[in-house]
Amino acid sequence: GYWGLNTASGNSIYGRTAEVADCSKLDLDTVLAQLCPKEPLGQRRGTNYYAHLDGTPGWPGYVPPGETIYDLDRQFAKKVIENQPLDVLKAIVTDFGKGFLPTHLVLPGDPPNWLWQFQPYFPVYTEDPNDTKTNPYTQENSVVEQFGGKGLSLNAGLAGFLSDYKQHGYTPGTLLGIFAVIGLVAGFWARKSGLAGATLFTTAIGLSVLGLAAIFEFSWRYQLPGLVIFPLAAALGVTAIVRHRQAEVSAGPAD
Repeated sequence: GYWGLNTASGNSIYGRTAEVADCSKLDLDTVLAQLCPKEPLGQRRGTNYYAHLDGTPGWPGYVPPGETIYDLDRQFAKKVIENQPLDVLKAIVTDFGKGFLPTHLVLPGDPPNWLWQFQPYFPVYTEDPNDTKTNPYTQENSVVEQFGGKGLSLNAGLAGFLSDYKQHGYTPGTLLGIFAVIGLVAGFWARKSGLAGATLFTTAIGLSVLGLAAIFEFSWRYQLPGLVIFPLAAALGVTAIVRHRQAEVSAGPAD
């Protein structure tokens, strides 16, 4: 009776809608009103922040018997989508467009890149992120040894190279956007090539995957499918255009 990747999926759509929700225009009961962000519009903290409020003790406050936080998340999101569809759509389109920026900027409200990048040390989560007295390497090493490991070792040179490489070694999003445009143009135009369908299908897959990700939030880690699919779409597109031109030349001028 329930379809979804997991039962907590309501928090993602809540994060998307909380970012743009104008609670003064929503007919919310006292329970759903708890989910209204405290920050005013224009000063919201981003989709990723609100999507993970479910881990905050005492939030949102009162949850009616028989319901969960995620049920409230979905109810709140439904209210926002019904009353502010264009605001939600604008936020989705904006996040979709971020993937085609020339550099991997982290804009306000987006999850930080360093969470997904190589580091020259062993990162460890602590309850106090400002605790500078604890050596992360020592703490992580002791945890590994505690659970039967032999300790950790670090190749400082290689770790430094990988952590530095990420600053400059990536494909610009604008280039992937150009590849996608080539795929679309060829898919609709190069009909005599025999590859138009395959080109358009491949391009559509890439756009669909990134578009679905943008419904919930933007993160550079969600852009990886485009890195694989759009170059393939462009290669098919260029081949399709060449074959289409060759077919036109072979057919000659019409009588």
